[in-house]
Amino acid sequence: MPSQARIVARDNMLPEVGRIVEAHTELRKGCRGRDTHISILRGSILLLCATWEVYCESVLEEAVNKILKMKSDPYDLPKDMQSQLIAAVHDPVMIKSQPLKLAGIGWRAVYEQEVSNACARFNTPKSDRLNDLFKKWLGMKVISDCWSCGSQAIDEFVSLRGEIAHRGGDAQRVSRDDVTRLKAMITRSILETDDAIYKYLKSPDLLGVAPWQKTTKL
Repeated sequence: MPSQARIVARDNMLPEVGRIVEAHTELRKGCRGRDTHISILRGSILLLCATWEVYCESVLEEAVNKILKMKSDPYDLPKDMQSQLIAAVHDPVMIKSQPLKLAGIGWRAVYEQEVSNACARFNTPKSDRLNDLFKKWLGMKVISDCWSCGSQAIDEFVSLRGEIAHRGGDAQRVSRDDVTRLKAMITRSILETDDAIYKYLKSPDLLGVAPWQKTTKL
């Protein structure tokens, strides 16, 4: 099976977006003229973007946990991860630094908590922010390189979510076709992200084994 993060997105969250579109279709049967139910479609965009953000945060935490369980020495972590671990216990005022938190396997708990905090603070899942998140906490260079739709398409989608969230009825109109297209794009991007992380984790320098099962099923 793929990552648990992808399973949740695929089986629990993305189908809800589809059901919202189906509900809109039912309400519009026999109706002509201006779409008075467009708020339903706008709501589906909000849920779809939430699905994308939750997936990215969850798969990051999942991947980090697999690395931490495999590594017994923090010096075996990717350099970016080492830097975040050092920053977690360092304070410019030396007496406030807490290096003893890293003693034994304490560094694992420290890192898990720092990643959890970073994900809790994270929002606006555009390409630049996701690239920074995955590089900083997982050591991956440019996660957006794996998206066949391209970074701009993801960024425009997230901007649309922001417009709807902040402007409501004054936001641009969206159609069923728009939602269907964007749902397919996010579904594909989740699959591609999952496979890119799979390849990264499987490398001899990290796990050296498959972290989960790859699948081409959307």
